[in-house]
Amino acid sequence: DDGVGLAVRPVRRAEIEPALRLILAGHGSGSDTTAAAEFLQAAQSRGIDLTTIWVVADDLREKLAWATLPMALAGRTTLLMVPPRLGRGVTAKHVTHAVGGALSQSKRSGAVIAQVMLDPQHQAVQRVLLDAGFEDIAELVYLSREVRNPIRGQILADQYRLQRYDRATHFRFGQCIERTYIDSLDCPRLNGRRAIDDIIDGHKAAGEFDPALWMLLSDLHDVDLGALLLSRLHDRQGYELVYIGLTPEARGKKLADALIRTALNTLANDGGGQLITACDATNAPARKLYHRHGFGQMYARRALVRDL
Repeated sequence: DDGVGLAVRPVRRAEIEPALRLILAGHGSGSDTTAAAEFLQAAQSRGIDLTTIWVVADDLREKLAWATLPMALAGRTTLLMVPPRLGRGVTAKHVTHAVGGALSQSKRSGAVIAQVMLDPQHQAVQRVLLDAGFEDIAELVYLSREVRNPIRGQILADQYRLQRYDRATHFRFGQCIERTYIDSLDCPRLNGRRAIDDIIDGHKAAGEFDPALWMLLSDLHDVDLGALLLSRLHDRQGYELVYIGLTPEARGKKLADALIRTALNTLANDGGGQLITACDATNAPARKLYHRHGFGQMYARRALVRDL
């Protein structure tokens, strides 16, 4: 107990559902009770350990004021889920203690980075997480467009080709993706925090991975110039554009437009649907690129990161 009536501790079993209601408040549609029940069911089927939740609790009134759930992601990353608001009396000290407790297991499990995704409006929570050692990396804008008809005509000039991902090209994909980070305007403060194989593992876990949807752009001399990574959405209603990047020498040649058109055409030939993606809100060239190809903004999130 911290002396002002609130205790910071691991969740008790009877508190798991109330804690989830706090964490899921404002996340999506439906009631918090319904969302918590659905999350509980999903957690059981996916083996998510909900006893790793930490809470800030008013034990005298038997009421939870705040809670946080660490979820292991591919690529040695932990997603820390937090409520959108601070409960009454909850301070930065409470949050720091709860976050430290929740992330202690993640460190033991080998995670190297923790991330939180917040609605930009929830500034009070953002401030206490910054006090808890997180860094504000970027505001991400999430974009989408409907894809129906294949693109007519040639998309990529004859001097370029696309190769699919497999064991033989895995190393080349990694090397090329790392080179696309040079002078990149897309979340530059993330660079160097994880090994490339962790990054690739994270990309594979976005949606339903299909190696045929990962493409390496190269010239006829096998010089790799960029990468386009797509995945199927879990509901099978379209694709996520997981990553697109060009090496420094490939920029300014309209190749990003060709890769976007390749993504649109690939989805159209697979039955069409929504193509969704995210980009750094401050990356003006990328936002212009997506706007040019008919993408509209859905929502925004602030990405906070902490090295473990």
